[in-house]
Formats: sequence, C-alpha cells, structure tokens
Amino acid sequence: MRKIFITMVCLAIVLNITFTFDCICAHADDECSIATEGDSDSGSKNNALRKLFRGVCNLGTFYLEVPAQMGKVNEESGPIAAGSLGFFQGIFSGCIRIVVGAYEIITFPLPFPPGYKPILNDPEFFYNDRTW
Repeated sequence: MRKIFITMVCLAIVLNITFTFDCICAHADDECSIATEGDSDSGSKNNALRKLFRGVCNLGTFYLEVPAQMGKVNEESGPIAAGSLGFFQGIFSGCIRIVVGAYEIITFPLPFPPGYKPILNDPEFFYNDRTW
C-alpha cells in the first residue's frame, strides 16, 4: 500500500511539472485547456490529462450502462425488451467502457489516437448525451 501511495505522489509531481495550465475554469461546465509545454495547439480540449480523466470516468461509471441501456430500450420498445435486450446491451456497453477506460489510463501520456481524441464518441463521458 505504501508503494502505491509513493507512486501516486510521484505521478502527481511529474504531472505538475510536465503540464502547464492555460486557464482557470470560470464555470463548472467549461473545460480547462491543459496542454503540454511543447504543444502548439494549446486551445485544444483533447490532451493527456483529459484522456486520463476520460479513462478514470469510464472505469468509474461502467456499471451504470446497464440501467441506462435498459431505460433507453424501455423508451423505444417497452419494458419486456428493456428487461432482456436492454440488460444485455448494458452489459456489452459496460464491458466496452471498461476496456476503453483501462486503455486510456494506461496510454494517457501517449498521443494515440492522434491528438488525444476520444475512442468513445457517443458519448465521450457516460450520460453526456442525456438531459436531466
């Protein structure tokens, strides 16, 4: 446990040294632009820290895909389809979110795909496409 803590502290120090912050968020919905020192496109929303954040969010919300998909299928096809098809779509979507989240966490310092673009585009974050 101590080694994990020391590793996390070292990672935080390295991130603070490596990345420079270009803005302070004025609103909770706005995204800060965080760019590497050598990055010429400092206004880009896609960067290493955002990729890491996407990965952590995907790993933290994968289990919510089941009720979300069940609700979506329920609206389109009714409760019987939601209980069967929606359940399995949620399991499948959750598994995809786990794999993509792990990939983005492991490869967050590397610009793959080019420009740190998200692998999941619809939505990039869980429930990004829903209105509350």
